[in-house]
Amino acid sequence: MAAPSILFSADELNPARVDEPFEPQAAALRQAGFRCWVLPPQRDRLVTRGDTVAGTEILFRGWMMTPTEYLAFEAMCTAAGAALVVNAQAYAAAHHISGWLNTISDLTPQTVLLPAGADLRTELGTLGWSQFFIKDFVKSLKTSRGSIAHSPDDAVALVEEMLSYRGEIEGGFAIRQVEAFVPETERRYFVLDGRPHSPIVGESIPPIVVEVAKRFTASRFFSVDVVQTVEGRARVVEIGDGQVSDLVGWAPERFAAMLAEHWPAA
Repeated sequence: MAAPSILFSADELNPARVDEPFEPQAAALRQAGFRCWVLPPQRDRLVTRGDTVAGTEILFRGWMMTPTEYLAFEAMCTAAGAALVVNAQAYAAAHHISGWLNTISDLTPQTVLLPAGADLRTELGTLGWSQFFIKDFVKSLKTSRGSIAHSPDDAVALVEEMLSYRGEIEGGFAIRQVEAFVPETERRYFVLDGRPHSPIVGESIPPIVVEVAKRFTASRFFSVDVVQTVEGRARVVEIGDGQVSDLVGWAPERFAAMLAEHWPAA
């Protein structure tokens, strides 16, 4: 199985260079034997420093794209004769909560999905919850209020503030029941072709991560964030596309070693 080339987001001021936050990863991956290219901010071409793109497979590492943007990215790669490790359908399945929630609904807080134009005051009023954790289909609605609303009216005010910051709701709303998490216990794991990986070599994989890897087969490469409740129960915080997931708790060298183990020909 040939190793893919790694395509990084580029520095906006110098599109021939990997964007600075990803430089440590690129250095570690090059050391592990992977070819690393860059994708300019316009996402209209690949910068390959003379290498040919045709006939290669690409794994992306960079900033988030919407599913529509990723679909255009896939079309660009296909037109250049390259294939993606994670196709557009798989990207959307892991990137948006609507793509993975039903698969692991018993392993994560109760969640109600609503369209972006929903009447939140009415919809939340029917749930009977005392608190609501609110996010869009991708990320939490981080504002000065935080992401937890204590009433339907509070939720409407939270979303209005978020819209003033971000300008859009991606996908729709995910209204999640608030559970008592112990924040410092949250850990990120990566799953590659069905095999879960830990940030620490030799560390045992929690059973809940093994279960997620078994159930969620829509993508070849995704992240799983797991946290403990105050009762000591493991819960899935979220799943995300592995290509655009930060290395939270992971050393770049460990991440590169994980990929090199999977693709030893790198």
